[in-house]
Amino acid sequence: MADEQPNVNGRWTGQTRCPLGLAVFTIDIRDGSGTVSHGGYGPERSHPLNYPIQPAFVKGWEGSWVYFKAVDKNYQGSFAGLNGLLSADGQTIDVRSQTALGDCKPFALSRESIAVSKPSIAQAPIGHVDRREPTEAEMRQAVEQSITRSINSPINGMNIYVVEFRKLACEKAVQKPGYICDYYVHTDQQFHSNEGTSAGQQHADAVQTMFDWVIKNTNANKTEVQGRFLYVAPERRWVVLEL
Repeated sequence: MADEQPNVNGRWTGQTRCPLGLAVFTIDIRDGSGTVSHGGYGPERSHPLNYPIQPAFVKGWEGSWVYFKAVDKNYQGSFAGLNGLLSADGQTIDVRSQTALGDCKPFALSRESIAVSKPSIAQAPIGHVDRREPTEAEMRQAVEQSITRSINSPINGMNIYVVEFRKLACEKAVQKPGYICDYYVHTDQQFHSNEGTSAGQQHADAVQTMFDWVIKNTNANKTEVQGRFLYVAPERRWVVLEL
């Protein structure tokens, strides 16, 4: 009997930095088909792309690889196909640099909403989320909501986002609700011009180059952090609080 295919229904989001700028993805999948949308990349930035895709799966020694392939085999736009390794809990897809990204940086797609028919042992029944520690995907989403932001001035702007995230360990908080968790987070940032001129973009690119040099030589964007994760029932999500 053939291996059961993973359930990838839901909305997947992620973003990566490329030589020509930031590429932000939204992938919606339902019942074996879906669409990829991204806010434009390079020369296409003023024409955001949206095209139909079909997921495919390959079993490898690391686990299940998910391929989001354009239905139109003659499609010539950017990112005609994305593929990555599906995490064990089914919540993230690790898109690596050697897969289909060219010179773009590796990143993770995170699932916002899912319908899983076979929950893992680590997952608690619905209605008891606050009685268990958060999963890696839930922690990442909480950290992204805390970190991801856009900072703008009349001249330039900067987007801050999470590139890589790993859960390390959690324990129940003492005398406070929630869980104290250690995690690794790798952030990145993309500068852009708000002037709408080539000179403005050149200035933003120069700032980007200098900032990248500082970050690369200090590793300031890669760190192990500890925070208190708390489930907010009315909002049905986890949040992270600084210690």
